[in-house]
Amino acid sequence: MKMSAFVAILVVVILSGCTTRLSRQSQYLNEVSGRASQDEIAQHFGAPNNTYTLKSGGQVWSYDDCYGAVSGSDGQVTGGMSCVKFVLTFDEKGILRNWVRQ
Repeated sequence: MKMSAFVAILVVVILSGCTTRLSRQSQYLNEVSGRASQDEIAQHFGAPNNTYTLKSGGQVWSYDDCYGAVSGSDGQVTGGMSCVKFVLTFDEKGILRNWVRQ
């Protein structure tokens, strides 16, 4: 197998795995939005990268989900990082009310 074909297959496998993981995370957040507590979210995602307290008493948590990607052809391989941010908003009782993926 030529190196460029191997790299192309590797890129597809890596990116499809990342897409699947991001889809699962989005599906989970859709399912629990409006009822999950901060403790439940922390058990699923771990500690947030950043937290902000709102004047209303609620909080905003953000998670950075970064993954590596490789590409190449003709024996030349390059790589890089790509990141997605999940921003979750909790009400004053600590219940997930809204989320976005950026």
